[in-house]
Amino acid sequence: MNRMMGHNLMRKEGESHASERKTIFPTVSPNTVRKHWKSRFEKITDEILGRIYSNGKAELCSQYAMPCQGKH
Repeated sequence: MNRMMGHNLMRKEGESHASERKTIFPTVSPNTVRKHWKSRFEKITDEILGRIYSNGKAELCSQYAMPCQGKH
């Protein structure tokens, strides 16, 4: 994965980390998350939990965690 995409932000330090973080920050800032992403996350999890509730049971990873991260 590192060859294809490079090291992820958690593996970078110093100027390399700061530069990349500054680039992506507007999309993941607390304000952006609150104004844009929060309602989308809530809608997705509400739909997933609704399906689980109607079934009466679920497998945590495959039926909740993976769909929450967009891997249906």
